[in-house]
Amino acid sequence: ITTAPNIANAIIEINDEDNFKFLRDANIAGKHELFNIEQYERNQAKEEEDKKGKGASSGSGDQANATSNNTARLDDEDAVIIDTFMDTEDIVNELKSGGFTGPQAEVIMCVAREALQRKMDWLRTELAPKVDLENESYLFQAAHNELLVEVTNAREIALMNLQNSSIILKRLLNNLQDETSTKIQLNDDTIKMELSQFKHENNLQQRSLEIKNTDLNNRIISELMSGLRSNIEQFRWELTRAGIFAIMLLAASILGGWSFAKTKVKNVEERKEKEPELSYRHEPADEESHDYEADWDENVPVQLLGEASRK
Repeated sequence: ITTAPNIANAIIEINDEDNFKFLRDANIAGKHELFNIEQYERNQAKEEEDKKGKGASSGSGDQANATSNNTARLDDEDAVIIDTFMDTEDIVNELKSGGFTGPQAEVIMCVAREALQRKMDWLRTELAPKVDLENESYLFQAAHNELLVEVTNAREIALMNLQNSSIILKRLLNNLQDETSTKIQLNDDTIKMELSQFKHENNLQQRSLEIKNTDLNNRIISELMSGLRSNIEQFRWELTRAGIFAIMLLAASILGGWSFAKTKVKNVEERKEKEPELSYRHEPADEESHDYEADWDENVPVQLLGEASRK
């Protein structure tokens, strides 16, 4: 009986020659082949069908079952060759050749078969068959492929939707850009036109102001010139009158001075005529006579003392 907790360790224990040293002999060839679970499942299914049909449970029944199986395989050429996990007949023969009697070899074979049967039952309860695993794997792979196809299709659809959305967004952006550019250009043209109109109006207003300023300057200058002309004329007439008065006054003063001078000269002449001429009583010497000849020649007026004191 094996003590392994799982099928792998059970197979290792069965195939380990240290565990079955009492069953072997030096003359026995190499040990059996390793366990093949696919062959075991097929054999187990076939054995269950045979058990249901025949109800065999002993070692002789096993041999009869093996014989019937061999006969069935020979009769049916298309039947699948089933390799049993344990060839009981070969093992019994090996045990007999190893020194055991026929009943001992059968007992050992039954014990080993029961232990293996318990292990197989435990394996059936604890582990899943490979067919189920293959079915599950196939279903999983099919679901995986289907899901992959769906995901791929969904991704392609999403990519197409995103591409369409991006195209729509690009169109919207292009439309917005065109509208924005058009509005900006229109605003620029409007602003330029308004600026030009404002400049034109400003120039016209400036020209009108310049014309008004020029007119006002001309008016101011004309008024100032007219006022200055009137003032200049008035001042000129005043200067003319003042000049005339000054000339007349100068003429009057000249005439008055001339008449006064004339009167004075006349008075002086009259006085000279009225005053007597003086003469020396003695003649001067010859040396002095020459010095005083000029004086005697001139008529020197002599005023009286009384008249001089009056003056």
